[in-house]
Amino acid sequence: MASPVSVYNSNALDTHISSSSRESLKMELLADVSLLPGEERIIDKETIYICPFSGAVKGKVLITNYRLYFKSLDPDVALTLDVPLGAIGRDMRNLRFALKQEGHSRRDIFELIFKYAFPLSHSLPLFAYVTQEKYGEERLGHLQTHRGVQAAGLTQ
Repeated sequence: MASPVSVYNSNALDTHISSSSRESLKMELLADVSLLPGEERIIDKETIYICPFSGAVKGKVLITNYRLYFKSLDPDVALTLDVPLGAIGRDMRNLRFALKQEGHSRRDIFELIFKYAFPLSHSLPLFAYVTQEKYGEERLGHLQTHRGVQAAGLTQ
């Protein structure tokens, strides 16, 4: 059985989507990704995700210091991946991408994912320390009340 990449024809997709609508899709893909406090965009690139269910899907991948975000460019294939890099670091075999061979772009992407998936190995802080999420008094009060109820043995 042939791999999904070998049957993928990017020319067919390119002629299906006009260049102006393709550019607006690219901008929308990046615009709708909301970042967490402390999360920074590292790189975004057009790529092909090798989906185990629907085959090759052309889209855009965004890598931040916390996650990998992929969204398909094809309006017929609604596919979005939003995966924390720590989860990818545990088993890199789960996600497969095909990149154009532009210099060493594959190596660059791999190294960035590896760097932020294992921040301590690269002298970077854990994302939890970067984000330093702040809780308002109302949220802290709720947490303290919940802990008090648990301590009293009133919940499981």
